[in-house]
Amino acid sequence: MGEALFDLEQLLKSQKEALTLEEANILQTCKSKAVRQFTAGVMTGATVAWAATWKLSRFAQANISGGAAVLFGFWRFNKSLDTCVDHILAMDGSRLQKELANIMANKYRDDPWSMHRLNKHFYSENVFVDSNSDRPVIRLRNRNFFVDDVAYSQRTHDIDSHNVSLVDSDVKRAGVESKKVPAIFFCFYIL
Repeated sequence: MGEALFDLEQLLKSQKEALTLEEANILQTCKSKAVRQFTAGVMTGATVAWAATWKLSRFAQANISGGAAVLFGFWRFNKSLDTCVDHILAMDGSRLQKELANIMANKYRDDPWSMHRLNKHFYSENVFVDSNSDRPVIRLRNRNFFVDDVAYSQRTHDIDSHNVSLVDSDVKRAGVESKKVPAIFFCFYIL
């Protein structure tokens, strides 16, 4: 997931529209949290391994502790980056969410872990459109998006063969508001 965040930061810095203060703070927070988690993991891994191998020689104890420190540090670092990706993907309607979903859907389409993260927040549909009648366009929809009037389409991400674009509907112009509704509500509403 670190590659996707790196690609996101490079993409946002290369665009004409400058990073907002909030976007820069979110990216900086992700980086600093990942470094803190790595440091804590290294210290914890080294300490636990050193204490567990007290009967071995100092050379073996140092080697095992160093290896455990690096492994545990990178594990915590990776978990922190995964949390940041989930946090950004959960930011409904933000530019960070749109661009990260775009990057993950196009560049990391063959990576099952990346697609699993993306599928936690979106679900995909194959839609046939007139402009591209020979093959369907994959449309990613937010899992937690609900609109009362079905005549208006939801906020969607269209994945073409090379790009994903956020398509905002006329929902706001028509005065229909989106609502986040717990899944339990649907069970009682249907009954």
